[in-house]
Amino acid sequence: SKRRLRSYYNLTSYLRELYQMPGVASTVDMDQIKDHYYSNFTSANPNQVVPKGSSLSSFKLQHDRDQKFSPKSKEKTSVAIEEDQTNAASRRAKGEYVRGVSQQRRWITRDGDGDNELPAEKGRYHLYVANNCPWCHRTMMARAILGLEDVISVDVLFYRRDPDNGWQFLPDESELRQDELDNRGSLLDGKVATIDSINNHKYAPEIYKMVGSKEKSVPILFDKKTNTIVNNESAEIIRMFATGFQEFHRKGSPNLYPEEMAEEIDSLNAWIYPMINNGAYKAGFNKKQEVYEKAFDTYFEAFDRLEGILSSRRFLTGDNPTEADVRLFPTVVRHDPVYYSRFKLNKAMVLDYPCLNRWLQDMWNIDGVKEGTNIDHCVRGYFGRTGNNLIPMPSNGRWY
Repeated sequence: SKRRLRSYYNLTSYLRELYQMPGVASTVDMDQIKDHYYSNFTSANPNQVVPKGSSLSSFKLQHDRDQKFSPKSKEKTSVAIEEDQTNAASRRAKGEYVRGVSQQRRWITRDGDGDNELPAEKGRYHLYVANNCPWCHRTMMARAILGLEDVISVDVLFYRRDPDNGWQFLPDESELRQDELDNRGSLLDGKVATIDSINNHKYAPEIYKMVGSKEKSVPILFDKKTNTIVNNESAEIIRMFATGFQEFHRKGSPNLYPEEMAEEIDSLNAWIYPMINNGAYKAGFNKKQEVYEKAFDTYFEAFDRLEGILSSRRFLTGDNPTEADVRLFPTVVRHDPVYYSRFKLNKAMVLDYPCLNRWLQDMWNIDGVKEGTNIDHCVRGYFGRTGNNLIPMPSNGRWY
C-alpha cells in the first residue's frame, strides 16, 4: 500500500500495452478477482466487504510504448513530457524543429525514501526560471498557486539570452536597450535577478557545468543542501510541487493532481503537450513549409477539441483546476499576444473561442496565476529576438 500502481509510469504503460494486446482483455474479469480475494480470505477481510473501486478502465488509456521501443529508435520518451527523438538529427538537418530531452531527472517526494529520491524540505530547493519561457512559466504558476513561495526560493533570469552564453542574469546597463532603461523600474528592478544568488554565476550553462552537463535550458530545480541539480524537466517539477510538497501547500490551494483524476489528467497531458504546448514550437520554429502547415492544422484541431471540452466544464477535468490546466495555460495565454503573429498561428485568436477564452479568464483569476505570470517579459522575450527588435503594444495598455 506504499504507492498506487500509476505512481510507476513505465510499469503502468507496460501493463496497458499488455492489456490492449488482442485477446488479453477477455481473460481478465476484475469483478471475479476481487470477489474471490475479498470473500474467501476472511482472516484479512473478516467482514467480506468487496471494494467497489479498482476497475480496468485505466488499462484502455493511451500508452507510449510504441514511441519508446520503436525499432527505428533507441530513445525512450513519454508523449506527455517529451518529443519523440526518432531520427532527430536528420529531422533537424532537414529544417524540422525537434525539442531535446531534459537529462537531470531526480525526484522529490514527501519522505525521499525511494531510489534516486530526495525529501521535500522547506528552504532546501531553489528554482531558476525565465518568465518568457513557457516551461518555466508552468513551474512558477504551480509554485504560486500552491503557496510555495516561502518554501522554494527562485532566481528569475533575463528574458533575452546572451548570443554566446545563453540564458543570462540581468546584464550591465550598457547591454540594455533604451526602452528597457526607460522602463527599468516596472520591467526589471526586483523582477530579474542581477546574479545567481546561490552560486554567483552569470549564465545558466555555468550551473550545468557544476554537474558536468552541457545543457543550457531552464527551468532548473537546484538542491542547495547538496549543491547539485535535482531536475530540469518542467512537467516533473510541477508534479513534484503538487505531490511531494503537500504538507507545505497553502491552506485552501487546489489539489493539482488528485488520485481520482490522475488517469484523466495524464490522458489530457498526452495530447495537449504534443499538439499544443510543443505544437506551437513545431509551427513557429520550423524551416519546412509542410511541417509548419501540419503543425498549424494540428494546433487548431486541438483548440477545437478544447472548446468542446470546455463547453460543459469550467476547467479541463471539472469544477476545479488541476495539473492539466496549469500545463495548458502558458501556451494559451501566449497565443494572442505572441504565437498568433510570431509563430504564424494566425487562423484564430483565443478571443474567437468563447469557452476557451472564458477558461483563460477563470484561470487568470485563480490565486497565484497572475503572480506567476509576466506577460511583458513573454512579449519582449519572443519579439526581442526578431530582426528589427520591435515590441508590439497591447490594446488599452495591458495584455490581460
